Amino acid sequence: MTQCKRIWVCVDGRHCCQRNPKKVLEALQQAVSKQGVKDRVEVLGGGCLGMCGNGPNALVMIGRSRIGYSHLCPSDAEEIISAHANGDQPVERLRLKRK
Repeated sequence: MTQCKRIWVCVDGRHCCQRNPKKVLEALQQAVSKQGVKDRVEVLGGGCLGMCGNGPNALVMIGRSRIGYSHLCPSDAEEIISAHANGDQPVERLRLKRK
């Protein structure tokens, strides 16, 4: 059985909210439906992910592993969902860059 991945999108953070994260959340949810992967990927909105200033942000949780994405646009949704529904090949150009 394939493990369900969860994608958390910061929609309540003070900084991210100024960058329309709800549009990213909606685009990711629509991509899950469009690609027919509701049994493999769940997209949820939540509070601050601690990556302020890099938003909109999302965190993909795969078991105990985490992959952070930053500076997201709704147009990134299809690629992210495809990458995680069909294996786990992170979208490198969108990955959070920690210093």
